[in-house]
Amino acid sequence: MKAKLCKTVFVLACITILSAVQSKAQFIEDALRLTGTNSIITPRVGGLNVAYHGISDDIGALLYNPAGLTISPYPEISIGMGFSRNNSQTDFLSELNTMKTNDEFVSHFGLSSPIQSNNRAYAVGIGYFNESNFGNMFHYEGFNQTSSFIGWEAQNGPRNFNDNIATFLTLADSNFRTPIKDSIYQKGTVEETGGLHNITGAIAFEVSDNVSIGVSLSGKFGTYGYNRSYFEIDTRHKYDYWDQQNFTNVDFDKLDVNEKIKQNISGITGSIGIMARITDFIRLGATVKFPTWYEINEDFSQTATADFDNGQSTDVPYKNVGSTRYNITTPFIYCAGASVNMMGLTFSAGIEYTDVSQLSFSDATDAVMNLNPVMKTQLVGQTTWGFGAEYKIPLVPVVVRASYASTTSPYMQDIANAYISYVSLGGGLYLSPNVRVDVLVRWKDYSELRTNYGTIENGSTYILTQKPMSMGLQLTYRY
Repeated sequence: MKAKLCKTVFVLACITILSAVQSKAQFIEDALRLTGTNSIITPRVGGLNVAYHGISDDIGALLYNPAGLTISPYPEISIGMGFSRNNSQTDFLSELNTMKTNDEFVSHFGLSSPIQSNNRAYAVGIGYFNESNFGNMFHYEGFNQTSSFIGWEAQNGPRNFNDNIATFLTLADSNFRTPIKDSIYQKGTVEETGGLHNITGAIAFEVSDNVSIGVSLSGKFGTYGYNRSYFEIDTRHKYDYWDQQNFTNVDFDKLDVNEKIKQNISGITGSIGIMARITDFIRLGATVKFPTWYEINEDFSQTATADFDNGQSTDVPYKNVGSTRYNITTPFIYCAGASVNMMGLTFSAGIEYTDVSQLSFSDATDAVMNLNPVMKTQLVGQTTWGFGAEYKIPLVPVVVRASYASTTSPYMQDIANAYISYVSLGGGLYLSPNVRVDVLVRWKDYSELRTNYGTIENGSTYILTQKPMSMGLQLTYRY
């Protein structure tokens, strides 16, 4: 086939996220990725999930309720490790595909110390936390009888001949017409990498014998990587000859599209919390987490080639390479928790609420800024709630804990199983009165709708179900 002269252009860089031709919904997903944590934070916190808001009495208080730092009378050093077994299943064109991957990480490292002054307790703390893990890998494939990426690109892609993948690769004519509109075997493999980390410092002080207030400041940093290999193949040989005059057919064999995205993420936020105690029987806590301001610097590339039935291939691949920069501001998060302790058993419950429709982009192109009103109509308030228990077994230096938590979907309308559920089991072993080792096993389950190309309304979609199992190990020393 006649090869076209390659012309590299900077086309719609701001919306080249997560698929060959990006939809607004996908870029909203890119912002939602930064609105919540999905890591275990610490194995003890992971064992209680959102119910930890009712306890908040160790290094995890830095992220949950800094006022809880005053509860412990001893300085503390804590470090933890985590391991995740990712189980991802895709449902694409009634074909199910499962892929499993592993991820190891340092969950946290931190220290805190109480300070006595004028008969009032003060405390300071600082720590590093692995806040979110983006690592994942999944695969989807199936025979699409009704649409193709080639057809969608020809109809909806850039109107410049050399900027449109279909026309550039001679899969559509100069009027953006293509016969390759359906009956195509499609398959893709996606790898996501990176994570979000933070360094948090906090100070807390007692305002009365039973009430403490704390404030924290967090600096956030991380990366997100997205790599996708996507193919369309004429497995049934529907497109097997070249109609040069009317372009009713083309001797198409295979399309190969490769996409790479790398984001560098930095941000800053803070929180204020209050903790009240009724002797050792009841704790009541509340926290307001301030909006997080993020700066995103992104590099991306997209390449595509085509193979034909006569054995020829594209001489010059299609290329789209560029970079962009924008800011994201997340909304407030309102948190509360309560716990009751008696006879060695602590029962705790917690809740978090954030109105994710208040997510906003700034310092971005017009195409990205236009997503702000879209998010207000497509997103809703998101709630995480849960309960848990921690029990000190009599006569042995062992603590056991378990919890359940759930997070509602951020979308006004969503698919089944879009709620995120967490089930955790864990425990602690006291090696000495001031040294404890904690372990955790946590299961997570949720589904999300992703687009293969186009938009959710008129493109090709698939359901991604993720069921990661996380394990953690934590060492805490109080002195």
